[in-house]
Amino acid sequence: MAVTYGTEHRFVHGRLLPRVLAPILPASWRKRAGVTVAEFRSETPTLMVWVQWRGRPPDPRDITDASVFDLEGIEGEPVRGKSTFYIFDQPWGAVRGWQFANFPRRGKHLGVRLYARGAAYNPDPLAEFTFPNPAPRRLPVWDAPALPQTQRMGQWEFTLTRFTTGESSALAYIILVIVIAVSNLYVRSLNRIRGE
Repeated sequence: MAVTYGTEHRFVHGRLLPRVLAPILPASWRKRAGVTVAEFRSETPTLMVWVQWRGRPPDPRDITDASVFDLEGIEGEPVRGKSTFYIFDQPWGAVRGWQFANFPRRGKHLGVRLYARGAAYNPDPLAEFTFPNPAPRRLPVWDAPALPQTQRMGQWEFTLTRFTTGESSALAYIILVIVIAVSNLYVRSLNRIRGE
């Protein structure tokens, strides 16, 4: 595992000596030496966590999500999809990187938690690692007022009575499946009407 922070991210993998020499080697020599360089750029400073598999080609379902947490227990939203990529190199396995624009800044150390999605699409934790925070900051502590809280805007009044996180809803998944099924039936019926 490796961690980079900034706008230009680079992960070099291969054997030790060629990896150390990679910054001064021409690209054609790097390839002959068995070194692969993974690079990623971002417009604003981000945290990049790199994980490398060895010994076998990974299955993309092995690790689907990753999240960053601080040692106080605050965990960020898991990242997947567009913020991940693979570089396959059969003798070494693969490298996967996750980009985090939002992560805890107050602590001296952070952790990354890796997840796979199970049969019910629930995240199953696979592993976690800790590392020094590459961008620690002193930030003011915000104390939230007690609930319920009411705010007025013109003639409207809004009240927050409860705030919860991390709850999954089986009903939401059931509704999603029903909506997809109904959409498919609707498209089929339109195609029959058109004679396709």
